[in-house]
Amino acid sequence: MIIALSLRPFAYDSVNSVVIPIFEKKTMKKFLFFIAALSLISCGSETQNNNSTPNTTNSNTSSAADTALARRLGADEYGMKPYTLVFLVSGPKPVSGGAALDSLMKGHLKNLRNLLESGKMVLAGPLMEDINLRGICIYNCAPEEARTLAENDPAVKSGHFAVEVHSWYGTAALTQLMDIHKKMEKKSFSEMK
Repeated sequence: MIIALSLRPFAYDSVNSVVIPIFEKKTMKKFLFFIAALSLISCGSETQNNNSTPNTTNSNTSSAADTALARRLGADEYGMKPYTLVFLVSGPKPVSGGAALDSLMKGHLKNLRNLLESGKMVLAGPLMEDINLRGICIYNCAPEEARTLAENDPAVKSGHFAVEVHSWYGTAALTQLMDIHKKMEKKSFSEMK
């Protein structure tokens, strides 16, 4: 995981005391395509992993669905569920490099790891481009709770990041990503320097 600094401008609405992210159309299209692809891939791999017998039924029927798995993951009849997207954007008080930034990012990564391990968050990561949109988190809770959790992150509290919260509907299989990730990681990302 690479944490990149961005000093790009952002809009600050002083009347409402909120940071207004400036998204580039091209970047937003890439992000939405990524999320859509991730949803489709997750659905396909979960189906392959949980169907030990070949599916010989008509693909238009729901008999192949693993209803116990769907119930356990909180899926609806489409295998989907609501989530909350939190965009981390450049905040009003960016912390420049050095020990202060290192310490802030350690606290930020530790917080993300705790949220992922608790199940409140299912996916998080930085953008690799130098733009105002800095990171994306998908929370497995209602928007109000996700906002509270995000605003308690050390990097948000400091003003280095600000948050934008959106309701989102995606595959219930996303809740299984952390289990898969743990099988692959050799080192915890929360220990990154």
